[in-house]
Amino acid sequence: MAADFFVVKFFWFVAFVFFGFAVSAAISARKAPSARSLSGSLIKGYFGLLFGTFLYAWISALIIGINKVELGHITSGELPGLIPAWSLYWFVIFAPFALVIFTITGLPLFLVLRKLKIASIFLMLLGVVAASILAGAYLYINSQDNWCQTSQLHCFVSNAWGVALPAFFATLFFCVCVPLPLFRPNGKPN
Repeated sequence: MAADFFVVKFFWFVAFVFFGFAVSAAISARKAPSARSLSGSLIKGYFGLLFGTFLYAWISALIIGINKVELGHITSGELPGLIPAWSLYWFVIFAPFALVIFTITGLPLFLVLRKLKIASIFLMLLGVVAASILAGAYLYINSQDNWCQTSQLHCFVSNAWGVALPAFFATLFFCVCVPLPLFRPNGKPN
C-alpha cells in the first residue's frame, strides 16, 4: 500500500503520544484537586479520543476484511488473523489526524461550552456534524476530481460522511471520558 511509509514513520509518534498521556495522567493525579480538574479531564478525554479512533479503525478493518472475503481475495479463515494488524495499521494512520484536528476544532468548542456551563455530549456531537458539513463543502469546492464534477451531491455527501464518521467516534468517546452529560437537565446550565 502507498501508506506503508506513513505508518512506519507515524507508529512511533502515536506510541510517544500514548506514553505522554500516560505520564501526564500520572503527574496530574498527584496535583491538587483544583489544578487537576481540567487537565485530568482533558487527559482522560484524549485517551477516550484515541480509543474512539481505534474503535473506528477496528470497524473499518473489519468492513474491509469482510469485503475482501466476499471478493475472494482472502478466505474467511484468514480474516481473524488479519483484523488486528489492519486495525493497528488504520489506527496509526487515523490517530495523528484525529489528535490534530480535534485539538484545532473540538477542544476550543469544548472549552467554550464548558466556560458557558452548557457542555454536553449532544452539543459536542452537533459541533462535529457542523464541522463535518463544512469540511465536506471545503473538500468538494477544492476537488480537482472529474467524478466530483459530474456527481456533485454524491461527492459532497461522501466527503462530509468520510469526515463525520471518524469524528463522531472520536468525539463521543472524548465526551464520555471527560465525562459530560448527554443533555443538560431541564436545559439549565450547571
